[in-house]
Amino acid sequence: MLQLKLINKNFGGVTALRNISLNVKAGEIVGLIGPNGAGKTTLFNIITSITKPDSGRILFNGKDITGLRPYRIAELGIGRTFQNIKLFGQMEAVENVMTGMHSVSRGGVCRCAFKFLGYRQEEQLLREKAQQLLSFVGLSGKGSEISESFSYGQQRRLEIARSLALNPQLLLLDEPVSGMNDTETQDIMRLITGIRESGISVLLIEHDMGLVMGVCDSVIALNFGHVIAVGTPAEIQKNPEVIEAYLGKTAEVVTNARS
Repeated sequence: MLQLKLINKNFGGVTALRNISLNVKAGEIVGLIGPNGAGKTTLFNIITSITKPDSGRILFNGKDITGLRPYRIAELGIGRTFQNIKLFGQMEAVENVMTGMHSVSRGGVCRCAFKFLGYRQEEQLLREKAQQLLSFVGLSGKGSEISESFSYGQQRRLEIARSLALNPQLLLLDEPVSGMNDTETQDIMRLITGIRESGISVLLIEHDMGLVMGVCDSVIALNFGHVIAVGTPAEIQKNPEVIEAYLGKTAEVVTNARS
């Protein structure tokens, strides 16, 4: 579904990404892990064209999407959430979700301004779909509440609902359980599994290894802007380079400590 081929990105004299190549298959949940500063969010920004790569290609369902505008990436079926929650705080939850439906709405400026019958009917359908998405993410009955009044965990769920409003084929989740307690994390794990079961592939960044090991089919580990390991969660968990990247120790030291 998604192919990255030799992606490179520099910020001044700092190499953020170096020769990144990876694949995400349809129906997969893929974890992207690595220490802070490894280049994970930069990679998300490049996939969604918020940041342009210096070189390399990005293919989505066989189509070269390198350098397309972000709204075109969304229209093609890639949705995302952000490491720092980005909601419209003064809008109702249902309105926040509806903003994610621009790519499926046929309403133009004139239809919206003059409230034509067709526009009103479409708006009602979109509102009903938004309410369904709120229920899907565990926010049933909260559509009329102002989003800034939500708890941190609820805001995370709301942002996921808005990203699902695009009807994406691939969803990028940037640290979906950051700042959550164990109960909230378990709920989000079930939600991510439900998203995959609905036919949407998932690529997620996460530091919570319990979540990564619990829901991911495969894991890609980054360090200093390049891929150091690719494999199943069990393989990654035992990989010496991954252990060293996270703990700052060699695998031999870690093994001796455990024994």
